[in-house]
Amino acid sequence: MKLLVARAGEDRFAFESLQLVTILPWPLEAALPWGSLHALAGLAAEEPEPRAVVARSSGGAPFALRVPGPLGEEDAGDVLPVPPLLGAPRWVRGFILTGEGGPALLLDLPSLGDAVLARTPPSPPPEAPT
Repeated sequence: MKLLVARAGEDRFAFESLQLVTILPWPLEAALPWGSLHALAGLAAEEPEPRAVVARSSGGAPFALRVPGPLGEEDAGDVLPVPPLLGAPRWVRGFILTGEGGPALLLDLPSLGDAVLARTPPSPPPEAPT
């Protein structure tokens, strides 16, 4: 399985390449609901060299996740489960060991998209012509 790996502070996060639609420069030019990997990791600092990973929620709605760049690419070995005691959010599939030997959380982009969409206020309805 091909993965993209991003860093947020000292933590590493991986995304399955097949779950991605595209990667865009930041800031977004398209009107998409978005979330931030740094915010999910609890970091206040801005992402260095941000990019937008675009994917689809489990319902098929597009969303973007702002991630720090540059992104690495790796072939994944086994996906190890997160122990239930840690209470990981539903969008954490498990963890992998990267080529550098350190762990990275493997995120499920469709489930993460559901969380992003749930936090994004709906767009206001268009104004009626006068």
